[in-house]
Amino acid sequence: MAKPLTSDQQAANVVRAELLRRGWKTADLAGRIGVSADSATNIIIGNQESASGRKRIEDCLGTAIWSSTEEFFARQNSAEQLHNYESALQQRLTASFAAQQNLSSEFQQLCEKVGVNIILVQFDGDLKSPVWGGADVAKSFEEELDRDNAGSLDSVMMLEKSYFCFYHTRKLGKALSIIKGGIEKMGLLEHARIFAIEAESGWRVYWPATGELFPLK
Repeated sequence: MAKPLTSDQQAANVVRAELLRRGWKTADLAGRIGVSADSATNIIIGNQESASGRKRIEDCLGTAIWSSTEEFFARQNSAEQLHNYESALQQRLTASFAAQQNLSSEFQQLCEKVGVNIILVQFDGDLKSPVWGGADVAKSFEEELDRDNAGSLDSVMMLEKSYFCFYHTRKLGKALSIIKGGIEKMGLLEHARIFAIEAESGWRVYWPATGELFPLK
């Protein structure tokens, strides 16, 4: 039985999920809060006690991580802090909108007209999921997809303990093979489901390999 995560590990996973949502690396966050990448990493994983550093991370990401929600909102009392919170919130909403549009029939029809296929990968997004334990699962296949001109990552979205990754491709079979192979190399196949979204039809299950179709309507 896996050991329960410590509070530091849980907080680090929340930060990691927020960075993945934005497509940021730790160095990007460090630059925004004015510390070195090493310092940011140590603050995130709990190796460095820094109340001010944790607050700056929370304010930059626009969410309470170590503080209570009440403490977090109480700090948003200056024009600069409110602006930072608004910017972080806007980035989150924009990322969610970009992902959600992949689920609209209008967008799917547009993709079909221009010969673009939509691939959806659904990962277990619970904080205890091994999905958060290594490389950025959303971007791990980008280099190979790009090299083979097989597609690219469009957007990601967290929803109800699932981490959704949307890819666009003109080479559906090749892209599915690359993505499934990449997930398998990471040892995460049992924590993933892979779908090809068909306009006017639904989600065709590619992995687990049932080929079943879930209608959109």
